[in-house]
Amino acid sequence: MAIMIRLQSHATVILLMIVSCSAIPLAQHDHRLDLIPINISVPPVVLVPGIGGSIMSDVSSGVRVWIRLYEADTYFERFMWGKFNASSMKLEPFPGQPLVAPVLSGYGLDGIRNLDPSVRWPIYDYVAYFDAMIQELESQGWIHGISLFGVPWDWRQSMCWTPTLDRLEDALRAARERNNGRKVALVSHSMGALVVKCFMARRPEFFQEAVETWISIAAPHQGASAKIFMEFLQGYNLGNIVIGAEAAKVLSLEAPAVYELLPQENFEWQEQPYIALQWKNGTRQVSFSLS
Repeated sequence: MAIMIRLQSHATVILLMIVSCSAIPLAQHDHRLDLIPINISVPPVVLVPGIGGSIMSDVSSGVRVWIRLYEADTYFERFMWGKFNASSMKLEPFPGQPLVAPVLSGYGLDGIRNLDPSVRWPIYDYVAYFDAMIQELESQGWIHGISLFGVPWDWRQSMCWTPTLDRLEDALRAARERNNGRKVALVSHSMGALVVKCFMARRPEFFQEAVETWISIAAPHQGASAKIFMEFLQGYNLGNIVIGAEAAKVLSLEAPAVYELLPQENFEWQEQPYIALQWKNGTRQVSFSLS
């Protein structure tokens, strides 16, 4: 369903951007702050992942169902598929299907740092996601639950799904409360930026009160590429090596989040998209418009 990229190349740059925020000393002392190797005065950090960037588990058993590099299709089809309910405006499980939810342990960081903890090198780079950035922040003194938080979310649902916005607000509140009211540095990746934008639109006063700076990485502000159309038409897993195209298509047709990634009408195409039709005597290209 999603492109998994390791954010290691961004980690140092993001750290410098966070540190560049105006310095305000932390007045509230915690004994764990003694572990900080250098004297820093920086804002607490909240990390918001993109689509596919949160570990999902079976609510009743705790079994991790996304992402799994082994037997991925089996778990994906059994647990992650569902049916869109137009009344509730959300993806709901089929009758008898187990409920799944994002992993929230470790102040939200366990659910976004390494998406398949069972995997080691060399495939580790594929699922490490926020791990390198979290390690970089940890090495400079950020502490889980005090100055560092994550916001895993059910990335099948709408970016404006109330439980997701509530979770983001809870993380921002916790970060401020544990830092003497200090404003937060918010870091989002990919569709996580759309979650933040929806939060800004729905809860503008709280956003202005709580956030000092927002760092957005690889955000689809105009929507994603034309491959989203391919996902609907014939199945496309956005480069995910563990999920078959057809399995991804079944979820995509019902998941609100995927529709929210469709390109805007004014999308600045580098090359106009087209649909290629296979005929006995060759291939024909059919252009289309989003308007």
